[in-house]
Amino acid sequence: MAEATSPPARSLGALAQLRAANPTVRMLLGCDLGFNLGFYMLVPFLAGHLSSLAVSGWLVGLILGLRNLSQQGLYLVGGTLADRGEYRSLIVLGCLVRSGAFALFGLSQSVPALAVASVLTGGAAALFTPAMKAYLSGLQREERPAAFALSAMLSQAGALLGPLLGMGVLGSDFRRLAFTASGLFLLWAVLLRRYLPEKRGTEAGAKAPVWHGWREVLAHRDFVIFAVAMAGYAVLFNQLYLALPLALDSARQGPRGVGSVFILSGVLMVLFQVRVTAFCRRRWTPASAIVRGLTLMGVAFLPMAVLMVPGRSSPQVVTAMVLVTTAILTLGMMVAFPFSMDMVSLLAGERRLGTYYGVYYLAAGLGAALGNLVTGHLMERGGAAAWLLLVGVGLTSSAMVAALGARGRLVARGAQET
Repeated sequence: MAEATSPPARSLGALAQLRAANPTVRMLLGCDLGFNLGFYMLVPFLAGHLSSLAVSGWLVGLILGLRNLSQQGLYLVGGTLADRGEYRSLIVLGCLVRSGAFALFGLSQSVPALAVASVLTGGAAALFTPAMKAYLSGLQREERPAAFALSAMLSQAGALLGPLLGMGVLGSDFRRLAFTASGLFLLWAVLLRRYLPEKRGTEAGAKAPVWHGWREVLAHRDFVIFAVAMAGYAVLFNQLYLALPLALDSARQGPRGVGSVFILSGVLMVLFQVRVTAFCRRRWTPASAIVRGLTLMGVAFLPMAVLMVPGRSSPQVVTAMVLVTTAILTLGMMVAFPFSMDMVSLLAGERRLGTYYGVYYLAAGLGAALGNLVTGHLMERGGAAAWLLLVGVGLTSSAMVAALGARGRLVARGAQET
């Protein structure tokens, strides 16, 4: 795979890049921080709140699962609406829906109402996420990786600060927390409506049925292969929430040990995401960076497969291996993520951007759900099988992207040879 050959521009730090960005980009990047801040100040405390309402364990799992199901299932719809309408309107609508959903969590005690709130919480993300990515993709090609790196960094900062803010607001009153989080999203809706310029979708005013666009995207074989390959990214990323916490629980490390995983991953991304992206841009092509990132993400699980012996490894050894895995996994994510976002825009040929991102995130959601199901089953059985599977997922995804790159298929659709 070819290395980068063009001379790189002088790399700037994160704050310098934010200052240099135009006001529209700064507003969109502020959304990444603000949306995650509002989301993570409430959601980590939701399960405890539901339990305090005497909701049974399986219903708690169902209510929480409905959020993810609605979010992943509606990404394609949200992306299509963005293409055919106007990006700002979809982002503002998503903020209003999430504001209403969080207020409903604070007002409700019945299971049906809580389930509706959960569905609306996920549906809101399906509205604003494809529209935000499509809006950012309107940047010049050379600006996009840096913008997506800043997006990842600020999203992670929000995810880190959100629970801390939530603990400060929560006290013993979940209603106050829910209304505060609701108010934040309402405030964002007002600010975006006032200061974010309108931007029409790439298919605004189109008369053809929506499934024509879906058929066109799904017929783009190289993009579909790329989306399936990047579903492996989602599988591996989600092990921060599944396999690694389960390994710590098996060693009786408790919430403090699990918290250390998120703190380590979040701090690394906040401190180094922009620098890692600048390093990769200077040395590798986007496809090469994605391949290397996915490889790192897979290899990250080798320490768990080789060195951890279930039931016999000491808690200190398990904790050390989990933290090493977390650090390598996070580095792989930092390498791959900004370039994968840019690659979706490139493969789309700047057309139907919302739909392309919708399909991309739908594939990621389905992949993560299937991966978690299999990984959870293998974790129950013990042994190295789950960790080896995750290594295999990373290497397989990396090989798929490398094969596309070697055949010259990771280029704008109109530039491909026929």
